[in-house]
Amino acid sequence: MSLTINIDTDSGFCFGVTNAINTAERELLAGKPLWCIGEIVHNEAEVDRLTSLGLQEISTRDLNLISHKKILIRAHGEPPSTYITAASQHLKIIDATCPIVLKLQQRVAAATEKMRQEAGQVVIFGKRNHPEMKGLIGHASHQALIVEKAEETGAIDFTKPVRLFSQTTMDSTEYGKIKKIIEEKCLAHNNLNFETFDSVCKQVAGRKESLSGFAASHDLVLFVSGKNSSNGNILFKHCRTINPNTRLIEKPEDLQPEWFAGIQTVGISGATSTPGWLMDQVAATITKITEQCT
Repeated sequence: MSLTINIDTDSGFCFGVTNAINTAERELLAGKPLWCIGEIVHNEAEVDRLTSLGLQEISTRDLNLISHKKILIRAHGEPPSTYITAASQHLKIIDATCPIVLKLQQRVAAATEKMRQEAGQVVIFGKRNHPEMKGLIGHASHQALIVEKAEETGAIDFTKPVRLFSQTTMDSTEYGKIKKIIEEKCLAHNNLNFETFDSVCKQVAGRKESLSGFAASHDLVLFVSGKNSSNGNILFKHCRTINPNTRLIEKPEDLQPEWFAGIQTVGISGATSTPGWLMDQVAATITKITEQCT
């Protein structure tokens, strides 16, 4: 029995990640040393590929150990303090901050100043330790309240003005729930000074609908993603809700022959941080595995 393998055409790098990686490659292929602040993308295989080309990783706390070098700011963006340190160390910044993240940083900064004047609060739905969030918190002058789940909204003072934002890679459905909770509680306190900004990336949010159809149309779905990918975890969980026979893998070596017993169709999908070449490798490895079993 032949096995049909399909790769999700809507999966793979978003334009922000594509821009950051293309920017890094241009510098590296020209033979120029380049340091990236943190992992350029939450995918070990792609990081290893770029490292082989010469990309070096550095943390923000170690920026003061180098000078007169080129540093890349990845798509996640950075707080203002990073730019200040870079200037003091005479580092040349190559800024690949995603345009959507950059716009969000500007809105958060403006809202922070507005809320300072009105004794209000900036609330951001996101993961505390995610690099994008660290940048956003910096642009909020470290005054924003971070909410990771609906249960944490109790820390908000609903009698005061509220401005709500979201990390771009968070789940849009959960953001909607949190928005509703805050809105209702503000109204219960006769507080009409609540504004929300739809800052979940449309490219991430739009994936759910197409992924639903893709997952439902295959016997087995292999979701290829780094375990540290925020949108990868969200999309994998959504995919598994649609098709319980969904497995999360990081690389072709994770594949197990027994997964394909009695399977006729396999779908391969990935996060916005998953390179297309890696999904191609997964497909090729599946073909080899199944040929050996026949």
